[in-house]
Amino acid sequence: MAVLVAGCKTPCYEESFSIPFDAAKVAQLSHESYKVAWNVEYWARMNLYYAPFHPTRLDGDAVFYIRRLKEQVSWIARDIEKHPATARCSSKKSYDIVAFDAMMLKRRYQPASFTPSTDANIEKLLSLLDQISPYYELKKP
Repeated sequence: MAVLVAGCKTPCYEESFSIPFDAAKVAQLSHESYKVAWNVEYWARMNLYYAPFHPTRLDGDAVFYIRRLKEQVSWIARDIEKHPATARCSSKKSYDIVAFDAMMLKRRYQPASFTPSTDANIEKLLSLLDQISPYYELKKP
């Protein structure tokens, strides 16, 4: 038996976004975010492995979302580079996934669980993602 699953796809129009899209800048921020996330994931895992305390479930979740960000953030740049004519609309779905993972990381991240250098890199990663977000914000009705 075959099941047909039809999803709801909201149309994407450039006019519905609040600021003009700078594809080169967003792609560059995405690539930089990947590099930072790769480094952060390694050091966050090492920090928790060698921690003088028993890491909490929230600490493990924070590392999980850092890994998810590492895996997903480069897809924003990939979609922009693959579809230059419709860069924002093409990369919006990838951005939405990254934005969700960043939100979950912010809610689970506890700076005291990591070394100061890892904390600084996690903050840098979140800052880079915050720099991408205005390009995908919709106009207020």
